[in-house]
Amino acid sequence: MVDHKQLAVNLKMRLNVVKMNKKSLWQKNPAKGFS
Repeated sequence: MVDHKQLAVNLKMRLNVVKMNKKSLWQKNPAKGFS
């Protein structure tokens, strides 16, 4: 059986990681912005 709560948590964590990566990329190269 699939644990939907765990799946949701994993998705949220993955999204947060992506957001953090984009933010740090943007801080390194602000001229580029969010590409």
